[in-house]
Amino acid sequence: MPTISVDKVAFQSRIQRLFNLWISSPDLFCNVDTISVPLGPDELMYAKSSTLYTWLFGYEVPDSVLVLCLEKNKTPPLCSLHFLSGRKKIEFVKPLQSLSLTQLDENNSGILLQIHLYERQKGEACNTIFSELFTAMKRSLLGKSVGIFQKDSYSGDLIHNWRLNYEGKFSRFDVSVAFAQLFSVKDEREIVLIRKACHTTCLLFSKFVKKEIVSIVDQDKKVRHSKLTAQIESALFEGEKYFPPGVTGDVVEHCFPPILQSGGKYQLKFSTASDEEKLHFGTIIICMGIRYKTYCSSLVRTMMVMPDNTQKETYSFLVDVYQLVLTKLMPGTPSSDVYNSALSHIEVCRPDLREKFTKNIGFPIGIEFRENVMLINSKNAFVIQSGMVLNINLGFTNLQKVNVEDPQDCSYALYIGDTIYVSEHSGVAELTGHSKKKINSVCIFFGEEESNELDQAADLLEVAKTRSGALMGTRTRTEVTSEVKRRDHQKDLAKQINEDAKKRIMEGKSNDPALHQTHSTTAYKTSDHLPSFEHSIRDLKLFVDKKHEALVVPIFGMAVPFHISNIKSVSKHEEGNYTYLRINLHCPGSTIIKQNGSTTVNQESVFVKEVSFRGTHEKGNNSAANLDHTTRMIKELQKNYKSREAERREMEGIVKQEALILQTKGIVPRLKDLYIRPTVDTKKLQGTIEAHQNGFRYTSRAGTRLDILYSNIKHAFFQPSKCEMVVIIHFHLRHPILIGKKKNSDVQVFAEVGEGMSDLHRAHYMHDRDDEIAEQMEREERIKMDALFNNFRNEGNCLCHDEVLTRNVGILFLVALKIAFGLF
Repeated sequence: MPTISVDKVAFQSRIQRLFNLWISSPDLFCNVDTISVPLGPDELMYAKSSTLYTWLFGYEVPDSVLVLCLEKNKTPPLCSLHFLSGRKKIEFVKPLQSLSLTQLDENNSGILLQIHLYERQKGEACNTIFSELFTAMKRSLLGKSVGIFQKDSYSGDLIHNWRLNYEGKFSRFDVSVAFAQLFSVKDEREIVLIRKACHTTCLLFSKFVKKEIVSIVDQDKKVRHSKLTAQIESALFEGEKYFPPGVTGDVVEHCFPPILQSGGKYQLKFSTASDEEKLHFGTIIICMGIRYKTYCSSLVRTMMVMPDNTQKETYSFLVDVYQLVLTKLMPGTPSSDVYNSALSHIEVCRPDLREKFTKNIGFPIGIEFRENVMLINSKNAFVIQSGMVLNINLGFTNLQKVNVEDPQDCSYALYIGDTIYVSEHSGVAELTGHSKKKINSVCIFFGEEESNELDQAADLLEVAKTRSGALMGTRTRTEVTSEVKRRDHQKDLAKQINEDAKKRIMEGKSNDPALHQTHSTTAYKTSDHLPSFEHSIRDLKLFVDKKHEALVVPIFGMAVPFHISNIKSVSKHEEGNYTYLRINLHCPGSTIIKQNGSTTVNQESVFVKEVSFRGTHEKGNNSAANLDHTTRMIKELQKNYKSREAERREMEGIVKQEALILQTKGIVPRLKDLYIRPTVDTKKLQGTIEAHQNGFRYTSRAGTRLDILYSNIKHAFFQPSKCEMVVIIHFHLRHPILIGKKKNSDVQVFAEVGEGMSDLHRAHYMHDRDDEIAEQMEREERIKMDALFNNFRNEGNCLCHDEVLTRNVGILFLVALKIAFGLF
């Protein structure tokens, strides 16, 4: 090997670390007397034997035998390395033979290294060399046991003869755990290589993988997972556009075939493979990693197409758990404590996700992609050390969507991961942090072209707030009191309201953007965005664009788009051999336009109110079929658009609440067998309400939960059962909350203490014992329920401004199947 050379400095440092660990922690090495590491010609990508050769010499040296011996009875201890291989490989290692390593430690005791090289002739049985090696192994410590890598199995004549000769002479023990801990701590040279591998991974993901997935979704292509995986593998070697400076393609490869999963089938592990299913436009999980000069990196991202609010909240919570894990990765911390901290956080904030959390959240990474004996889980307690590089990956699986028509979109999973470097001086560093994983960076939305501009504006606003907050750090004697500020602000608001009212009456205009805050009804920004590749548009036919929710109509030989919100109604009828399609459009002055608050930019423009089209049923020119298809597509788009707009209007005014903090110590105040209005389930079921640290939690028997925070309660009323059939606690909220699909500002929990109806056809007597017993039981039940509710009020100590309500004299009666109360 004349063109390559061994790194003496790296070898000297690493062989010293190996023997120092062996001398200081013999129990970790199973108290073996010597270590034997044969390496065959087989190409195993990840094996401890090849890892040790690469770690020491910088390259794999196949068809060789490496023996490590230790003699403690000498001063200083003698550490010897015996290397058997062919002529060219001996010449490669020969420069190390001149090294004499003597390093004093705190106890003024050093180690002396000797290197012995044995050249093997081609086809030689090497029995004489084996005898010399066995003699050296017998002199090492007690000379009875040898450490091996039990899972590594190689072929070849040299390896076969070696095993036959030393079998039965020594007892064998697996030392894989000791070398896993040795390799887990990286030096500066290794960190530089891993950084370049991570940088390459981020560039390939950002410049190719992410853009390719967005393009597939945007163009509605049908691509299989396996085909896209093959494209990612081949893209790495298409020039050097995905390589950072100083990286070439001859030292770069994939750590494992990229993994793509979508369509409801997810396995959150690196041993799975991309299947033959087509890419589903829902939740897409991508796992990939690049290997640079034998050092690995890893990146895991989840991309979501049109996610709902539940998906966004769960993903944001997963990112919060990930950030918590990074804060716990401190040198000296047991790895099990890191996992248990994340699990405890999930149990407190989102207990419904506990069983869906991954069983391990990472492992050390380096020359070997995965150290199976050092998984970060609840049981493995290896200590986090400075210099470790970890593959941190965590997620939730078997998550379910509700009210979803697509069966492939019912179940989904969330998975994120990065390559992390732990340093005692610089803290925790995300080596693959260039690839963002926040919610705005992994979601794909249709018809939201302005989202990037809005995000940039929000970022600039945050910067402006941060900078302005750094000023005015001290108070002055000319400072205005808060009461004066409030009064001035009220005057400004009153003046603004009067001005807007005057303009609205005189000119029909208003300066308040909130009154006209509607979504943009622009289908395409420019004519270049029109799907000109469609045949219907080129042939000047009616075309319905489902992705942009638009109808393209031919007018005067031009394709004119109309957003679906501008279509008032559509009707179709047949006369003879023709079919007529009539489309009514909204125009200024119509009732719906006024209700929606939509105004035009130029009131002097000419507007189209109605367009009609005619199609024939003649053979060869069946244009009526296109009209039928267009009518059906327009009605379908109108239905989806109206339902989405109704849901958006329903969500207006909803304020995101903070997480409920559960009361884990002491007795939690609780009321059982209650009902709630409005109901949280499809039918009326009993449930339980509990008072925790910062709010109430109602849980129905079906498992449905509803949290009401103390800070969101504006008024709370307690209505005892005096002259009532129920005992009630009523909450009037500051901000409405979403129950089902409707927002509600009032919530009641109540218990029934009497019958609301009585059978008038049944004969009653004054001294009927059954009636007397029933009335006595009802009175006792009222007293009991009033006491329970009152104790709950007092123990909860959160209804600081509650009031006790009683009703005037009246009578209960039934109206439209509901109980009503009439005053006298």
